[in-house]
Amino acid sequence: MIAITLLFALLACDSEGWEPIIQVDEGTSCLEAATADGTGTITVDANVCLSSSCSRNATASCAATLDGTTITVTSEFAWEEATGETLDCTADCGMLAASCDVGPLAAGSYLIVHGAESTTVEVPTTGACAEGPRRGGLTLSLIT
Repeated sequence: MIAITLLFALLACDSEGWEPIIQVDEGTSCLEAATADGTGTITVDANVCLSSSCSRNATASCAATLDGTTITVTSEFAWEEATGETLDCTADCGMLAASCDVGPLAAGSYLIVHGAESTTVEVPTTGACAEGPRRGGLTLSLIT
């Protein structure tokens, strides 16, 4: 009986679960608008590294509104991370990103406001968001 109790106690100490994580209006925003007077695409990178074995149920969304020359972006990312003391997570690094459209955007300067961050961009833009601040690891991503 003592052996069974000890076994249950050891298993309880080593139990693993899933912790829900929600990230609102955080991450890196990027605008792609290759031509003036066209629709632009905002991509928000959550700047997280998700393991394919220890992360699950990832969702991503964003919305962008245009008021004059100010683009306000909202985003929400959610996922679950495995918890426990003896996790054997893979070292891969999946990105989590969301895309949303805004516009049409005339040529000129725009202020992008996303959470506590803001930046000014010129339309038409040059380069692609895929060349953005954090790329590498797995190329798989959830873009919704």
